[in-house]
Amino acid sequence: MSPNVDARRPRTLHPFQYSMVVDCLPIHPYQAEILLVTLEEFGGVPREAVVVQCTGRVKEKVRRTFEELGCRVSGFTPCFDGAQCNKIAQLDYFLECRDAPARGVFLLDLDLAVLTALDVPDPNVIWGRVADGRNPPRAAFERSFSAAGLDLPGEVSCDWEGQGNTIATDLSGGVVYIPRPLLGRLRSGWRGWAEFLLSRPEILDESSAGKDVARISYAMALVSERLPFSCLPASWSFPIDRVGIPRTFHPEKDLRAIRYRSGLDAFGLIEPGSADDVAVRAAVERINAALGRQKGTLCFDLYKRHLARRAGMRVPAMPKEIFSRTFVARARIGDRKRRMILHAGTPKTGTSSLQRHLSDNRKVLADNGWWYPAPSDRQHMKHQWLVSVLRNADERAFVEYAEIALRDMPDHAHTVIFSTEGIFGHWWDYPPRAKGLLQRLAALFDFDLCVWFRSPEDFAISLYAQDLRNPGSMRAGDVTGNVYGTDIGFIDYMQDEWGRARLDYLGFYHEALQLFGCGRVKAFLYTGDTVRTFLDRFGIDGLPAYYAKRNVSLRRTGTEMMRIVNRIGLDRVQKDRVEELIFEIDGIIGERAGRFRLTRAERDLVLRYTQRGWDLLQPLLSGGEERDPVREA
Repeated sequence: MSPNVDARRPRTLHPFQYSMVVDCLPIHPYQAEILLVTLEEFGGVPREAVVVQCTGRVKEKVRRTFEELGCRVSGFTPCFDGAQCNKIAQLDYFLECRDAPARGVFLLDLDLAVLTALDVPDPNVIWGRVADGRNPPRAAFERSFSAAGLDLPGEVSCDWEGQGNTIATDLSGGVVYIPRPLLGRLRSGWRGWAEFLLSRPEILDESSAGKDVARISYAMALVSERLPFSCLPASWSFPIDRVGIPRTFHPEKDLRAIRYRSGLDAFGLIEPGSADDVAVRAAVERINAALGRQKGTLCFDLYKRHLARRAGMRVPAMPKEIFSRTFVARARIGDRKRRMILHAGTPKTGTSSLQRHLSDNRKVLADNGWWYPAPSDRQHMKHQWLVSVLRNADERAFVEYAEIALRDMPDHAHTVIFSTEGIFGHWWDYPPRAKGLLQRLAALFDFDLCVWFRSPEDFAISLYAQDLRNPGSMRAGDVTGNVYGTDIGFIDYMQDEWGRARLDYLGFYHEALQLFGCGRVKAFLYTGDTVRTFLDRFGIDGLPAYYAKRNVSLRRTGTEMMRIVNRIGLDRVQKDRVEELIFEIDGIIGERAGRFRLTRAERDLVLRYTQRGWDLLQPLLSGGEERDPVREA
C-alpha cells in the first residue's frame, strides 16, 4: 500500500518533518499523542510537520483523530515481519511525498517525550543515539557483516557502564535523523540488508532473530552505502527506567528528550522511574504539567480502556456454586432475575441523605417490592460491611453477608438495593478476587451499578477535609495511613498514591464496565439532590417527603485546626469531642474566615490528574447506556 499523501495540505515551512508509527496496540495512540504534545509545546514543531504513519490495523476513527489534531496521517503496510522493521517502511512516505521536508526527517519512537528543539549539530549527516548496551551481542553483528562481505566498523563504548563495547554504526535509542538527500540511499541499503538477514535465519541465533533485524541491517546500511553518521549523547533520549547515569549524559547540557518506555501511571502521566538526576525529575514534571493541560481525547480514552481491560484480566472467574442453591433461587422471581441496584457512591455526593431516606422507609419500600437490606452501619444507614469483606477478599464472609441480607426479603420483592460509598472509595484496594466476588453476585441478578460524580475540584476539597477528620489507621501498611487523621498539606495529599486514586473517575467507570458489562453502569452528575435523582431514575415512588441534609465541610479555619489536632495524637473519644468543638468554632467564625480554597498550584495539580477524564465523562453523566465510539466507527 502506497503512503496516503494528501496533496491538498499546504506546504509546511518547517525545515524538518517528524515521523512516528502507530500500530494496533491499545497504548500506541496515547503514546503518539504524548509525543505530539511535547513536540509542539517544547520542541516548537508545528503539527503539520508531524507525520503519524498508521498500519492497516489501526481503526479509521483513530486515524481521523490525528487528522483532527492537525497532523499528517499516512497509511502503510508493515514490511517483512510486520513489526520490527517499521522504521524502514516509514521512509517510503518521504520518498514519495510531494511535500518532502527541506532539510531532513526525524524517525521517533513512540515512548519518547520531547523537551526542547531537536536541532542536530550538523543536519547534513545521519544521527542516532549511541547504543545503551550490547543487545544484540557483538557476535550477531560479526556474523551478519561477515556473511554480507562488509568490513566491521570500529568499536565504541556502550552508553552504560559495565555494558562493554559495540560497533560504531550500532545507533539506537528512540531518535534517528536522516538528511533529505540521503533518504533514498539509506532506504535502499536498509531494506536490502533486512531482506538479506531475514532470508538467512542461520545468521542470527534465536535470541536475535526478528527483533534485531532492523537494528543490524541499519548498521550494515550505514557501512555499505558509505553514509556520513554521528552519535547523539544520552540527553537526546534519556531512559528514565534505568538506575544510574549514562556515560554520554552531561548534566550541564539541556535534556532534549526522555524515554519512559512503559512508565505511565493511571492518569496517563509519566512516572519518574528510577532516574535520580534532578534535571530528569524536573523534566518529567514539566511534561506532566503540559499533559495535564490537554483536553480529553479518544487517544486518552483508549488508554484508560486498555488499563481497565488489563485490570479485568486479573479478576478470576468465581464459580456459581459459591452461593447456596437457596440464594441462587432467591435471586429470581418467577422465570426472570430479580433486579439489584448497587449504589457505589461517590463520597460527598449526597450519599448519606439517600441512605437515610431508604433506611427510614424500609417497610414502605418492601411493601412496594423494593428491598433495602438492614444497614450494617447503624450510624450512617449504609451497607459498610460489604467494604470490609471485599477489602479482605473474604469469600466466606461475603457470601454469608449476601445471603443474610436477602434472607428476610419478601417473596414479591422485585429489586434489591445496596448502598455504600466505600465501593467507590476503596475500589483500588480490592484484590482481583474480591472484584470477582462482586462480579459473581452481579451475574445472578439484573444488575445496575450507579455512581454520582461531582466537579473534581470540589470533590478533592471535600475529600481532603473529610480525610483529615477520619480516624487514623492503626493497622501497619494500611493504604489510608498517610492521609486519614494526619497533618498533611493538600499538595502532599495529592502526591499520595491512595489519596489521589479516588480522583480517577474515568478509571473507575471503565473498570466497572469491564467487570459488569456494557449497559450495567449508570453514571450521574451530582447536582445537589441525589435522593430525587435516584428515586426518579429507578422509578421509586410513594415514599414520604424527605429532608436532604447536606454535610458541611470544614472551612479554612476548621481545616487548619484539624491539622493541629492531628499532630497531637488524641484517642478516638478525645478526637471526636475536639472535632465537635472545631465544627462549632468553624460555624461561629463562618464565612469571615472564608471557605477552604485551593491555591493556583493546588488547583493545577487537581486538574492535571482529572481534567481529561472529566472531559470524557461529561457525555456519559446521564445514567444512560454506555457508548463505544471506537466500535461505532
